[in-house]
Amino acid sequence: APSNYECKDFHTRALQQSKVQLSWDNDEPERIKSLRQKLSQKQ
Repeated sequence: APSNYECKDFHTRALQQSKVQLSWDNDEPERIKSLRQKLSQKQ
């Protein structure tokens, strides 16, 4: 690209209206329960 190139500033309406929920960020209740059990048994 040339050194004087300026990219266009635009907004996509689809990206502004979407609500993405990341499921891998949520902790699983069973996983938390098992981790706490194992840690408490070691103590």
